[in-house]
Amino acid sequence: MNSISLFYEPFLSTSKGVEVAVLIDPEKADESYLAKLLAIAAAQNVNWLFVGGSTVTAEQFKATVDFLKTHSRIPVIIFPGSETQLHPKADGLLFLSLISGRNPDYLIGKQVQSASYILQYNIPVIPTGYILVDGGRTSTTASVSNTIALSDNTEILFTAMAGVLLGMKALYLEAGSGANNVVNIDLIRNIKAQLPAKLIVGGGIRHGADARRVADAGADVIVIGNALEEDVTKLNEIMFELRK
Repeated sequence: MNSISLFYEPFLSTSKGVEVAVLIDPEKADESYLAKLLAIAAAQNVNWLFVGGSTVTAEQFKATVDFLKTHSRIPVIIFPGSETQLHPKADGLLFLSLISGRNPDYLIGKQVQSASYILQYNIPVIPTGYILVDGGRTSTTASVSNTIALSDNTEILFTAMAGVLLGMKALYLEAGSGANNVVNIDLIRNIKAQLPAKLIVGGGIRHGADARRVADAGADVIVIGNALEEDVTKLNEIMFELRK
């Protein structure tokens, strides 16, 4: 077994200002969509390509990562919906633990199943506390993981604190794909002020104004997904607003 670099350091740096990750669900992205998305993402200097989904097959996942690595220089970060969503050519992996829930499969079970593959193929990881936040509707992730999104800001803050104390280097506040609302702005600001982890925020960000509010609150990485599935050119508007 090869020794692993362990952490994906290029992602963990917080000195670059707000970053943008485009979330690609292989179940919803054909090659025509990916080609359009990559052209805009490259022109707009998007930082990261997140790849994954709650109900994606291993074949869909592999085909999408292969396409991205062939046609783009933007780093590909696995955002796994299951232990089958792994690829040796990925630049990094969000090694998620769903700390907002109490389902042992998503706290540690899936991680155990994927660990030997990650070590064998030397995929650098980003230890990430994954927190589902109430975005106004039940997300696919909540349904698949059989967990409930958190709505109390104090509980969310304490959950984030516990994640950092457990050694997690990033926190992902997720309102869910197609969320009605973005993550609470005061919550983002409070977590950023108190905790040293890299803060990733996604869900419900459909417009440039949404992204600007989340960025101003202190998010290190803003994740855009569902809005681009509806209209890929939305990425131009969002990036323009973030540069103001």
